[in-house]
Amino acid sequence: MGLFFKKTKKTSAQNADIFNTPLTCESIDELIDTLSHFKLHTLAAALYYSAKKINLLDPNHEIIITEEMILRSDENAVIQEALNIVNAAMEVYEKDKVNIDDNYKRHLN
Repeated sequence: MGLFFKKTKKTSAQNADIFNTPLTCESIDELIDTLSHFKLHTLAAALYYSAKKINLLDPNHEIIITEEMILRSDENAVIQEALNIVNAAMEVYEKDKVNIDDNYKRHLN
């Protein structure tokens, strides 16, 4: 059974293990496939956390990212950082899921 599975009475006890299972991906395609299983509000929280982290690192938006910098970046490190950010968002969600779900439902169209 993979990291994501249908929630049933039999598997609901195993759901806690998802948060203890390290997320790993070896390619951008695996990362996209993995992220496609997350709830939208978890990904929105991860995007917000990413923007906050970028703002803390460069609050005046002075860093100019070049094509060369992008090409030299370590894809595995970037993939791992994306997984770390989503994992952090999932942990925040698990700690306060009732309030987060209620807030999310209020913002649905």
